[in-house]
Amino acid sequence: MPRKFLKRLLPSRGDLHDRWFLRPFEAILHDSALWHFNRRGTCKAFAIGLFMAWVPIPFQMVLSCLIALLIRVNLPVAVVTVWLTNPVTIAPFFYFAYQVGNVILGQPDQAFEFKPDIQWLLGEVVSIWKPLITGSLLLGVLSSAIGYFLLNYVWMQYALNRYRKRQHSPTTKTN
Repeated sequence: MPRKFLKRLLPSRGDLHDRWFLRPFEAILHDSALWHFNRRGTCKAFAIGLFMAWVPIPFQMVLSCLIALLIRVNLPVAVVTVWLTNPVTIAPFFYFAYQVGNVILGQPDQAFEFKPDIQWLLGEVVSIWKPLITGSLLLGVLSSAIGYFLLNYVWMQYALNRYRKRQHSPTTKTN
């Protein structure tokens, strides 16, 4: 189930081969480890994507891609998992990370009013960066560890159930 579901959901190697901006990286992208859906590589890629989703910087997908290339795990899973923080969810995610950082650092909550412009962000980043980074790193490590072990468990249970069904099917020959 996980392999078929992921293959249906994620772009194929051929889809990415046709993209003009990826042509300089064609030699790297032909590594089969980057496209293979095995349990270990997919779980590691999932963990990378979850961690990078919590990193409060732009271009999270690029960093996730570079890490996946570096340790040779499933590239589409690592990149797509970063989309957990998208334009709709990014504000609640990072506000939660900020709150967690405040609790860890023992800082009181700061009252601020969000304004979606660059001047507000640059002005507020001085006062919120420590709790935001602290909370983001902690939540990134926790979610990637939980995601890794949970996906690994689900994958193994699915494989075990398939094995058991195959053993008990009426078409199985016994000696």
